Amino acid sequence: MLLDRDHDQLDRAIATLIEPADSDDARQATLDAVRASFAAHADAEATVLHAALSQVAVKHDLVSLVAQTLAEHRIQESILRRLDVRARPDDWICSVIRLRRTLAAHGSHEAATIVPNLRDTLAPIDYERLAQRYATERLRALDMLSLMRVSQGGGPRTPRRAAR
Repeated sequence: MLLDRDHDQLDRAIATLIEPADSDDARQATLDAVRASFAAHADAEATVLHAALSQVAVKHDLVSLVAQTLAEHRIQESILRRLDVRARPDDWICSVIRLRRTLAAHGSHEAATIVPNLRDTLAPIDYERLAQRYATERLRALDMLSLMRVSQGGGPRTPRRAAR
């Protein structure tokens, strides 16, 4: 499923944060890319899950599951916000591992509860539409984040020149 692939891609992106970087600028660029991917993922999931709630007849079962998913996103975003490329290596690795673990727990929660609940309560065509909407929303969120970064003068980072 699309959500599983997205979680796998996010996990691989997080794994790159553990690998040695050539410089703080290179590590910061990787961290910025991971943050953007997480933001797009969280935004797309929130949009699609709220849309799903409007299609489900018995909402009370799904509401608490969606609330837990959104809380998991807030935890992940908090860890990402606090990551600092200038941190001591031990602190950096501990934070990245904590982020990976929260993503794994989040993915397991969704695979075990939300996805089966949606499959059981929605018509197959409606479930497929949600998956398509998720893909569309994720791309839209990535585009918006990219536009915001460019408009704020972020653009792609370039390495600093060595002093002569």
